[in-house]
Amino acid sequence: MNLKNDLNYRILIVDDSIENLQVLSESLQEIMPECILYQTNSATKALKIAQEMLPDLIISDWDMPGRTGIELINDIRSKEETKNIPVIILTGINSEPEHVKSALEAGAVDYMRKPANIT
Repeated sequence: MNLKNDLNYRILIVDDSIENLQVLSESLQEIMPECILYQTNSATKALKIAQEMLPDLIISDWDMPGRTGIELINDIRSKEETKNIPVIILTGINSEPEHVKSALEAGAVDYMRKPANIT
């Protein structure tokens, strides 16, 4: 992703923890004040937002109640309008090499451990 200052990148953040949503949003706004952020606490809602808003990037927690971040990637990849949106998986628990491999095989473009350090 080319981060030019003259573009308003749209980023969807998905995490069941309101605190994690807030921390990640604040960090992104600090380094990219021009970006437009969308937030949700569920993968089901995230798919709807992705289809409506077509974000440039999705950052999703792996372990959420209901549908997981991996299931969200599968949903994103199955829809014509969203299949090319890059998704980064964010997790604090699934950090073994086999987890990283399964996230990448599902279609994640990258994998980040929590707590995220994006600055």
